[in-house]
Amino acid sequence: MVFLNMIPRTLSILSSSLVRSPGLIVVSNSIISRNHLNKFLYSTTPSIDKLKLQQEIVLDAAEEKQMAQEVIEQVNSQIERNEQGRLFAIIHILGRQTKVTPDDIIIVDSNSFAPLNGDKIKFEKVLLVGGADFTLVGRPLLTPGLVNVTGTIIEKDLSHTRTNFRKIPRKRHMRFRFFRTQLTMIRINEIEIKEKVAQRKDVEGGDRLIS
Repeated sequence: MVFLNMIPRTLSILSSSLVRSPGLIVVSNSIISRNHLNKFLYSTTPSIDKLKLQQEIVLDAAEEKQMAQEVIEQVNSQIERNEQGRLFAIIHILGRQTKVTPDDIIIVDSNSFAPLNGDKIKFEKVLLVGGADFTLVGRPLLTPGLVNVTGTIIEKDLSHTRTNFRKIPRKRHMRFRFFRTQLTMIRINEIEIKEKVAQRKDVEGGDRLIS
């Protein structure tokens, strides 16, 4: 009884809109049972666990630069000792991105792909290359000369017959069209990292490709 008499005085002193007590909760000068307000409180107030997950550790600029330099040195060490493992790459060819590894066979579906059987080609537009412990990502392409991805044309053939049907309603117009596209099969010969990472050149920027 004494506690209830003290609530209005406490509200007038603190001027708060929410005061919690062991058995009651006072909201806007009205007494409501705790059970009826639990759902509202816990639905609007984030939990401590969620707040912990939202925390972000901001590193000092010097520490971040030092960490980046250590990672670059480890990557360059693996490249120098040829310990990067089996490499994979993502190449850009005829408007499509394709993931490849050595000895893969990829099929290019296009009538305008010029190379003939037996021709060796080098893929200049490499978006990404990775090994067992690291991955190099371009923005959007890796620097030309950093990675060497080559392939050989092993076969050129036609696809299965495809059907195109066109109908114009109320015009008595119906047409069937049968066509086949040219398929080119390419075997990936080699994926190799030719240079160390983050090595400055005397002249930069003149060898960039536009995708």
